Amino acid sequence: MTKRPRTLSAAFVRTVNRPGVYGDGRGGRGLSLRVHRTLDGRITKTWRQRVRIEGRLTSIGLGPYPEVTLAEARQKALDNSRGVLLGQDPRGRGVPTFAEAAERTIELHRE
Repeated sequence: MTKRPRTLSAAFVRTVNRPGVYGDGRGGRGLSLRVHRTLDGRITKTWRQRVRIEGRLTSIGLGPYPEVTLAEARQKALDNSRGVLLGQDPRGRGVPTFAEAAERTIELHRE
C-alpha cells in the first residue's frame, strides 16, 4: 500500500522539532518546511518552495516560521506558482551585472 503524503497542519508546524524537510503533500505547490538544529542546539524552521523556472528546478525561500505562518506560506506559494505560469520569475530581479549598471549610469548622465 502506498503511503499518502501528509498535508501540513498548523499544530504540526508549531510542535515539530525533529530535523528534516516536511512537504505539504500533493497539491502543495512545492511548499515544504525545513526544520534545522543550529550549532547551539536551537531549532529553526524555514519555508521553502521548489518551482521550475525556464526548465530549471529552483528553491525559493519564503521566510522563517513563526514570522511566516502556514497560511501565509501557502498563499506565497500559490502566488509564486501563478507567476511562474504567467512567465514571471517569482524571485524578482537580482543584482544587476556590472555591464547593466554601467549602461544605466551612462543613460542617466546623458539626460
